Amino acid sequence: MEIRLNTGNAEIEIDNLLYLTDKEEITDVAKLKISNHIKYGDEEFNRIKSSIKQMVGNVLLLADRKYIAIANRLLWECPNLIATQVTDSKDAYEIEKTVTKTDKLLWDVQAEKAEEDVALMSGWTNSYNNQKFSDKEIEEYIEDSRLKLLPYLGKDKDVLEVGVGSGMIARRLLNMCKTYDGADISKNVLEKFTKYLEENEVENVSLYNYGGDEIQKIGKQYDIIFMSSVTEYFSGYNYLLDVIKNCVDCVKEKGIIFFADVFDLGRKEDYRASVYDYAQRHPGVIYKKNFSHELFIPRDFWEDASKLTDGIVNCVVTDKIGEIDNEINKFRYDVMIFVDKNRNDQVLNKYQFASEL
Repeated sequence: MEIRLNTGNAEIEIDNLLYLTDKEEITDVAKLKISNHIKYGDEEFNRIKSSIKQMVGNVLLLADRKYIAIANRLLWECPNLIATQVTDSKDAYEIEKTVTKTDKLLWDVQAEKAEEDVALMSGWTNSYNNQKFSDKEIEEYIEDSRLKLLPYLGKDKDVLEVGVGSGMIARRLLNMCKTYDGADISKNVLEKFTKYLEENEVENVSLYNYGGDEIQKIGKQYDIIFMSSVTEYFSGYNYLLDVIKNCVDCVKEKGIIFFADVFDLGRKEDYRASVYDYAQRHPGVIYKKNFSHELFIPRDFWEDASKLTDGIVNCVVTDKIGEIDNEINKFRYDVMIFVDKNRNDQVLNKYQFASEL
């Protein structure tokens, strides 16, 4: 059976049609039978990923709505998987999971444990020995964002930092703009940052207890919106896409959106191997064992996200500019998105569809 996928811009020949489901009654499509308990990165997920990658030619993956997060991870981790189609929903980009009260409470606990340590409040320990990053590493991390934002900052600019945390970056930038707003899902960490602002008589900063998918509630538009070391905590690619669209909505007619310190999917296995190798050479060390909790994002994703989002006119992915040989500089990158709501143009690398069969 010949299948051609009409994307609207072109037709793509599909060589393999698969269905990701736990339903027994499906018989007319090659099934990837899965259990209700499948999780990203577990043995079952890796088996399915391996099966898809070994197929010859382009693959179209049908999936039940409840497996949309799994399907999207497979979409970006299997080069020959061209598109997914959700079979029981009209929304191909349905958000995997929004920020919950539990998520907010977990970050409140983190802030309490860290006491007054600015870096630990934001969970800044390394993967190799679970120790806090050095002051020099933190300084270099902050400087990366400062230098890349510097050309766009100014005393007439309104800035929003999503995931502002304890203000590690904000403290360096808040005097370089007109207003500096911060949003974070942890009330506790915002209270600690508020104390700093009051003690230093800072008057151009406002703080909001919102996640990236809630910033429209602030009711303000900005010249610059940015977040650093935040996207790895997102629930999936659809959630990230929703955050990008929210950011565009909250940017003025022209502006920029900066995603700093993004975990690189293309370097994930090198990252894992590097940590495991260190652990083998240092018996007894406490190291990162599980790499399935974070969202690693392929660099190609940003090109597609830009084309899917009205108002984005350019997207530039850059390496970190730090010199220290550490996981921040080796396995992460930054993204600068340029917004001009008076322009829009569009052919994607990956496609997502939805239908109710």
